[in-house]
Amino acid sequence: MPPVLNIYNLENGNSMMVIKDGLVFIKEAGDFVKTDIKIKQGRIVDIKPNIPAEGKILPAGNLQIFPGMIDPHVHLNDPGFNQRETFLTGTSAAAAGGVTTIVDMPCTSNPVIINLANLNIKLKQVADRAVVDYGFFGGVSGKSYSPRTEKDIGELASRVLGIKTYFHSSDKNYTRVNHYQFQHILAICKSYKKPVLLHAEDHDFVKHAQKTMMDKGNRPEDYYLSRPETAELLAVQNAIALNRNVQANLHIVHLATGEASDLIQHNPATGETAAHYLAFDLGDFISQGASLKVAPCIKPSKNKKHLWKNLQAGIIDYIASDHAPCPPTSKQSESVWEQYSGIPGLETSLLFLYSEGLLKKRISLSRFVEVTSSAAAHKFGLEKQKGGISVGRHADLVLIDPNKTTVVKGTDFFSKGKITPFEGWKFKGKIINTVVRGEIVFDHLKGICVDPGYGKYVGGGRN
Repeated sequence: MPPVLNIYNLENGNSMMVIKDGLVFIKEAGDFVKTDIKIKQGRIVDIKPNIPAEGKILPAGNLQIFPGMIDPHVHLNDPGFNQRETFLTGTSAAAAGGVTTIVDMPCTSNPVIINLANLNIKLKQVADRAVVDYGFFGGVSGKSYSPRTEKDIGELASRVLGIKTYFHSSDKNYTRVNHYQFQHILAICKSYKKPVLLHAEDHDFVKHAQKTMMDKGNRPEDYYLSRPETAELLAVQNAIALNRNVQANLHIVHLATGEASDLIQHNPATGETAAHYLAFDLGDFISQGASLKVAPCIKPSKNKKHLWKNLQAGIIDYIASDHAPCPPTSKQSESVWEQYSGIPGLETSLLFLYSEGLLKKRISLSRFVEVTSSAAAHKFGLEKQKGGISVGRHADLVLIDPNKTTVVKGTDFFSKGKITPFEGWKFKGKIINTVVRGEIVFDHLKGICVDPGYGKYVGGGRN
């Protein structure tokens, strides 16, 4: 069934709702508790059995109720690259995937979010499009690095959730920072208590390896050899060394190499991985081709087990989709070097981790909630409102039927990105409803249930 938008309009978080008889994950119990949830003006006001019916009633039966997923790594391309995605299609994809808050990256829009003026342009453009809540990262591009950079970060600090940087970038509008610049950025962000996010691939290694491998061939394995595990290891090691004396809040995004994830364990750094690094290996990339082209690239199979282990152990903090969709034509080049790098992930990440992680006992129930919601909420200062089910927090929830199955079909995605490496996968579990601030934003039968603009900006966190 194709996606459905704007089935009916609700009351923007000001109504009363009681969710009845759900299996609610309660952190203190470490398990599901059969109970009701009362919601008023977008917040949870009571959790107990047999709450009297009042306002809207959402029967939950034996549905499992989790905190909505927080996905702090998406590329919604709005404004500037709307042929890939818009804030409406991207946040609709989030709602369908059980994601109640997204954080958009600063590098894949026009203008890039490297100063307050650009942030305000973006906010004005997307404010009437979102159907889930959203935040932004600011960033620093090596191209624009100057004595003004400190002032730009300072002006952004209260409005964004962190600052994103690259050690290697192929984007001419958002270039890499060198090691000296990176250390300076760490120090600035420490003074403003903002995390520094790093795309960790070593520029010197990738630049020369890519030139060599492009001359040699045009296969997925050639692309892999242009940025193998060594490129990630070098970058993470250098970032940790540069931060050793600064002790800033360093975060490594989309870890794809198991050994690189080990490096953050005893150092002042955190990290994330993505579903595609837990699900696929180099053999899959060789067989599937463009649908699995991402950066960092998919690695040999030993890394999958390593990443799963470190995710459960808490060495890797959480998963994020790195949602980076594109039109099908952008994946259709015969050259692996010209194919667009990125895949849609908002509609598959939560169910993948539920089906392949929780139900297959690769991660515990409590850890599942941490890696999909509460860890990111804590990392980016959203924990007072989001990331858990408790009185006073936003009623951001996802209701899952554990007895149903979801078959992945890219053509049914709300996202403009229709090519997915998960095509045909059968996930155990089905998202029935997604609730943001007490309103049903997604229903599995009715589609998107709020008007564009319902989603609200979360600002700079710690609120």
